[in-house]
Amino acid sequence: MSAHLQVFDDLGNLWDGASPRLRAAFGSAATVEEFSTYVVKNMGFIAIHSYGRSCEIRLRPQVVNATAFAALRVWMAERAYERIVTACFDADWNYGLHATQQKALAKLETIISSARGVRPGDYLVRSLLKEELPRTTPLHQALHSLIENWPMLSQSVHQDGLSNIITQSLQGRYHLIDADADNHRMIFREIGDGFVSYTAEWAMQAIGKPISEQDDRAYGQWVESVYRQVLATGLPAVADVDVVVTTSKLGRTRLRYKRVLLPARTLGGGMWLLNSSIIDPSIDLRAELLKKSA
Repeated sequence: MSAHLQVFDDLGNLWDGASPRLRAAFGSAATVEEFSTYVVKNMGFIAIHSYGRSCEIRLRPQVVNATAFAALRVWMAERAYERIVTACFDADWNYGLHATQQKALAKLETIISSARGVRPGDYLVRSLLKEELPRTTPLHQALHSLIENWPMLSQSVHQDGLSNIITQSLQGRYHLIDADADNHRMIFREIGDGFVSYTAEWAMQAIGKPISEQDDRAYGQWVESVYRQVLATGLPAVADVDVVVTTSKLGRTRLRYKRVLLPARTLGGGMWLLNSSIIDPSIDLRAELLKKSA
């Protein structure tokens, strides 16, 4: 049985590996196999060889494009392979064999995160007292109102009404996160449409999935650890945040925002959390870090 080669490009488009148009776009006269190897190693593309009920995924962890990998996740979810081979290029090709798509993708995410690493200082936070949160805009005022009334609002049996308040007052900049009673599993219940770093497609697909499964997996895992700490204390948390993340929409970018986290318990013993934030370019925790180290 001959293999069927397909390639995900940096825009998330899926090409037939033998497409003359794809090679012509790069002015390449290379063979199909040579060209696919070149774009995987140098352009961050992902190649897939399908053999009936099996497939091989080829990528280079250090350079793989986030949009291409997000497209691969969606594509894999729509298929049922009996075995998946992963081929990751470093100094040479390193192979792995997996029985399910979930295990293959989880392994690839781990390898990619390890290859890229989280740079020191990528995630900087300064805790604030709630009184230090400004009241300069309607969104600031809405957050103050939620903080002050949260003990009552979070226990309201009229959750639809609370959801409407959150949706209308926070200008789309919020997450609702559900956690089980033991805080082991944390998933997106609702995502507002006011986040510049998310694509609408990603936000729709993320509902019901673990909060760690973001474009930037390392950032998602960091966010999850912060949420766990807040749920463990049961207390509101306000902070200045200065992070560097990599997303399919913005690439590697710096985000600075004031963050408010409001934890709550359900009558059934489960936990949930409201996260909201306000973009604030005046926050510069990196400059403060440099001053301290000088």
